Amino acid sequence: MADSNYLMNDEAANGAVGEYFAVGDIGGVSDRTIYLAGAGAAAYHGWSRNRDWKWALVWGVLGGLSPLITNGIAIAQGYGKRK
Repeated sequence: MADSNYLMNDEAANGAVGEYFAVGDIGGVSDRTIYLAGAGAAAYHGWSRNRDWKWALVWGVLGGLSPLITNGIAIAQGYGKRK
């Protein structure tokens, strides 16, 4: 019993929990993955909607900065549908 308390206290003191979990983690998916996926999805929408690389770039940058809002707007516009 004393050994298990020692291990628990030692792990907490060394920040073992903080190394594996952080507030806001989504099941092991890194933030970078979410932003990259958002940028790619938004860039595809910008290209499909306008057939112009400039709009794909604009949508991609916005999707990388704010993936939930940008892709929410893309879905509301009819994801990938022409104007």
